[in-house]
Amino acid sequence: MLNGHWAENDIQNLTINGILSGYKDNTFKPNNNMTRAELVTIINRMLNNSEQDSRYIPDLDTKKWYYSEMRKAMASGIIQGDVEGNVRPNDLITREEAVVMIGRALVPSTDSLAVLDFTDSDKISSWAEKYISEFVYSKYISRI
Repeated sequence: MLNGHWAENDIQNLTINGILSGYKDNTFKPNNNMTRAELVTIINRMLNNSEQDSRYIPDLDTKKWYYSEMRKAMASGIIQGDVEGNVRPNDLITREEAVVMIGRALVPSTDSLAVLDFTDSDKISSWAEKYISEFVYSKYISRI
């Protein structure tokens, strides 16, 4: 249900531009948590990614809707997979993962990094620190 939702206009604009398509039943669920595959699909569509990685990905099922989207994200470097090569498409995306994926896709790397002085800074994973710092420096995220 979108009527009156704070993101209604943005969702409609992204749908018109082919970035969002909703669920199979033609609904949008803006208050639901997002999976890794859903975010990857949005990023791929924004960037018109089409090249697919050919590497074997153990947890990727060829019959799932996100199969080619995850392969596109691997080819473009948005995702890299874990040490076993898994990409965990159905896992709910964490804030750290979202920042890293968006950072890899959209934010040019900068030599200027911000100090991370959030109340939970000690919980930021080492693999996400650089991207979060770049987002803070660029004022994409901030403390409330």
